[in-house]
Parts: sequence; structure tokens; C-alpha cells
Amino acid sequence: MAAFVEIQRLTKVFAPRNGGAAVAALEGVDLAVAEGEFVCLVGPSGCGKSTLLNVVAGLEPPSAGDVRVNGRRISGAGADRGMVFQEAALFPWLNVIQNIEFPLRRLGVPRAERRARALHFLHMVHLSKFAGAYVHELSGGMRQRVAIARALAMDPKILLMDEPFAALDAQTRDILHEELQQIWQETRKTILFVTHNVREAAYLADRVAIFSAHPGTIKRVLPINYPHPRDKESLLIARAANVILEELKDEVEKAIRRQLGEEWQRPADRVSRSARLDLGRGI
Repeated sequence: MAAFVEIQRLTKVFAPRNGGAAVAALEGVDLAVAEGEFVCLVGPSGCGKSTLLNVVAGLEPPSAGDVRVNGRRISGAGADRGMVFQEAALFPWLNVIQNIEFPLRRLGVPRAERRARALHFLHMVHLSKFAGAYVHELSGGMRQRVAIARALAMDPKILLMDEPFAALDAQTRDILHEELQQIWQETRKTILFVTHNVREAAYLADRVAIFSAHPGTIKRVLPINYPHPRDKESLLIARAANVILEELKDEVEKAIRRQLGEEWQRPADRVSRSARLDLGRGI
């Protein structure tokens, strides 16, 4: 399939602050994403996953390299790219339907059309009965549903999701995994999804881009060749998660050594036990 999102030799260096050194977050990243594809980005903390998402969103300029969407170079934020953050970032003084309509109003969408769009996507995320509710009346999972509906209402070509379920309890996260999978199959949006959760990546993604430790580069792109919808408890998903975990092991250790010093040594049984916990609990 032809590339819809093209990331070529992308480097991002943050300028020094308070007399410190410049920080290279990304170095020579190459990634091509097909239209309608679901790609997860995984890697150790600080490897630049979120920075990559911000560059694609147009929230951060690249230091070098090129990012194109449908052949057009990214030069700033745009309605063709919708962003969902770890925190829902809703306006507490607006109710649910008003939060979803807010970016449409800023774009000049007529009142009747923006209300119809908001109601359509509110129904898609199963919150039609809460159109008049305010943020403080919603659970964390409900707030994220509103944030997803708000992004979808703008009809973006790409949905950029930065650990949107990381702060939720396991039961709510499982429900939202299933709902996101259903939404993706209905809308066929191109999705770039940042996560630390290897089971989440194996369950949701067509492909998983595995990042090296800081500065971030893509170490491997792993296809997950299982049909959707998937069973999260299946042996196939557990095997895929284990492959991702093994690829990440060395990179996570590099990140820890960078923080704690070269004298740090991994206990012989820590990683194997951690892997069993990860696969058993879906983290």
C-alpha cells in the first residue's frame, strides 16, 4: 500500500535550557504509514515517542528531516490531524456536547452541522445520554470517550493518540480498547498510537514501531498479522506481546543505565519475572 504518512530522516533537538546541553529527542527516524492503518509506537521512557507524535501533529517543528501527510509537508497544526492526549483536556465550564462542538465552532462550521456531527460521534462512543453533563460528573473513561468524539467530529485524516488510556483502571481500559477497535473499523481512520503497554499494542495495532533508547530511532517495525476484531486473551496476542517485550528489553536497560549509571546491573531473574507479569496482567 502507498504511504499516507511519510516520516523521513526525522531529527528533533531541543535547545539548551538554564545553561544545560541541547537534548536530541529523535535522530534519523524513518516510518511510512498506509491510509487506514493502525500503528502503535512503543519504547522506553524518554525515547521520543510523544515528541514524534507532536511533530506529526504540527505542535513541534522538526530540527531536520521531513514529515508529509498525503504528499503534503507538515508546516503546523491542521484539522486533518486530530489529537487525543493522556488527559482528556476538556473545558470544565462547557458540557459534553459543547466540548465536542468547540473546535467545530472555531472552524466556522454552521450550528446545525456541528450539532449533528457532535451527536453522531457522541452516539458512537456510547455517551448520548450524557450530552448535557459537565466534566466533573464524568468518570475518567467517559472523559476520554468525549475527547475521542471531539477529535473524530473534526473528521481528521489521522488520529494521533498519546497514551490515552494510561491513567485508567484496567477494567475501563479493556472496555475502551474494544470500543476503539470498533470505532477504527467503522471510520477507517489512520491512527498513530503511543503506548508503554505491550499487550495494548499487540491487541490494537496492524504494526508496532519499536523505538530504541534516547535519542529515539526506530529499532524494528513488527507486523501483527492477526485479523480484527481480536481476542485480547488469545495466545496469539500473548505471543506478539512477548516478542515486543523481548525487543524492548535491551533498550529499557540502556535507559535505566543512563539514569542510574553504568554500575547498575539487572538481577538475573528480574526481567523474566517482569515479562511473566506483563503478559499475565496485560501491561
